[in-house]
Amino acid sequence: MSIQLMLDGHSFSVESLPAAEEAGGLGFEPLTPRTMLVPREAFAGELAASYLAAEGLAPLEGECAVWSDTQQQTVAVMAIDRAVLDALHAKYGERLSFTSPLLHQPKFSGNAVWMMRCGSLLYVKVYRTILQLAEVIRAENDADVLYFVERLAGIFPPADYELHVEGEGGAALRKLLKGYYKRIVCE
Repeated sequence: MSIQLMLDGHSFSVESLPAAEEAGGLGFEPLTPRTMLVPREAFAGELAASYLAAEGLAPLEGECAVWSDTQQQTVAVMAIDRAVLDALHAKYGERLSFTSPLLHQPKFSGNAVWMMRCGSLLYVKVYRTILQLAEVIRAENDADVLYFVERLAGIFPPADYELHVEGEGGAALRKLLKGYYKRIVCE
């Protein structure tokens, strides 16, 4: 079972969380701008909050750091509300695991930009054959997305990259960015 939680100022009731089957793990995907990727070789759980702080993404008061599977090549480190984490642990115990859209492995080769919009967040990965950039950007509206893409274009010229968009807002994102990227693929 997989559950996606938007933690950007929203609250939820423990009673409204779905019941889980007895067997198997439970994957939670906190959607938060305070998310980063760390190579498995450099990751240590006791330093998770420090990694976020070093990137200017330190957990706020009342938040703590959680991370994805440490057996994978890349570990996603995220800041989430401690009360939310306590409620999840109380309901699901040790079967709980975390993931992030930044861990998604797009299916392409060569130079590409991958984007996925989740509410007011824009998940972005840039590949020049290998991963060059992985960011979560606050994008409250289309103007925020366009501002970010203009800044991104200064580093990674759109003429050199194809754009891959994903998620429910993929078609709208494709339409918004068609003036920047010549080749856009909706996945």
